[in-house]
Amino acid sequence: MEAGNTRHSRTSSMATLGKITEDLAIRSVPADSAGVAVEFITEDSRAVRPGALFVARPGTTRDGRRFIADAIDAGAVAILTDDSVAPSAHPRLASGEVALLHAHDVPLAAARVAERFHGRPSRDMTLIGVTGTNGKTTITHILKHALDTLGLPAGLIGTVTIDDGRSATPARLTTPSAFELSAALARMRDNGRRAAVLEVSSHALDQGRVAGLEFDVAVFTNLTGDHLDYHGTLDAYADAKSRLFATLPPGAAAIVNSDDPAHTRITRDCPVAITHCSRHPETEPHYAIIPTDLTAGGIDADVHTPTDRFSIRSPLVGQHNLMNLLQAIAVLDRLGCPAAEIRAALGRVGAPPGRLEPVRVARCDCPFG
Repeated sequence: MEAGNTRHSRTSSMATLGKITEDLAIRSVPADSAGVAVEFITEDSRAVRPGALFVARPGTTRDGRRFIADAIDAGAVAILTDDSVAPSAHPRLASGEVALLHAHDVPLAAARVAERFHGRPSRDMTLIGVTGTNGKTTITHILKHALDTLGLPAGLIGTVTIDDGRSATPARLTTPSAFELSAALARMRDNGRRAAVLEVSSHALDQGRVAGLEFDVAVFTNLTGDHLDYHGTLDAYADAKSRLFATLPPGAAAIVNSDDPAHTRITRDCPVAITHCSRHPETEPHYAIIPTDLTAGGIDADVHTPTDRFSIRSPLVGQHNLMNLLQAIAVLDRLGCPAAEIRAALGRVGAPPGRLEPVRVARCDCPFG
């Protein structure tokens, strides 16, 4: 759809339109297009190949509906777009040779179609989403490595890297497109990952990139005045974050930093019970952390959970990492990991790349020190 943006989803298998759109709010023109075989999905007209489903929607800089003809000429077998595009927009749409799919909410429909196309991988794993202004990268890093240690091998999608269990590649966005997300989760599943940890950005939530996923755990870290160039106001920013919690299914866990006053707005439409984390045990949160020693060598702290109290030692440094550690502990505890194993795992997880990593300098014996 946009220059320099190759957002698409490929697979060696294929699915029919009927299979990937069944029970969704998508209308097909002509109505008998259920048997059309789709080989991959893309919203970049330059990536279209024969067998593609092309998603045509307005973007932040360009309107994908302008490239429908290019996609059809390149071999698209179906177009998913809104009601503004009529069959008369292209002769092959008018003839029914290329299927036209209409959705009121195209990003939502596309995300759900992408997830179905890949066999609903988010259902096959424990899916953990972390949102908030700060702390996402550190918490997801802690969780990925702790879960690996605890026998629940996890994939990771975040600001720094995408790790599918077989290879790690640099990330372009904090949260990729819906097509890339479902494709990456499918690779994780096929590579034996039993869990996946995602950084979920406000942009991704606002644009519906994670709308097709089914989260088992959602974490809110904090809210500060960033990204207002995109959202406009702090309230709009908070509302975007809240979408992760508003769509949680029954039985999911919602874990929040209750020291941040925005947590009440973030979870106001959350349909599941809220788990509170705080650095102030006198507020009687579900999880609390009390530092006993903070040095350049790491963190020593006491942790209170709903059923236990224990001490931890972590190589992470800084006051801000107290909450990061606590929320990681809350996730692991909610997943049923024993306290002793959590303690051991956290003692081995250092900082993610570029986040207060220790730099060790060899001793200098020169006369200047």
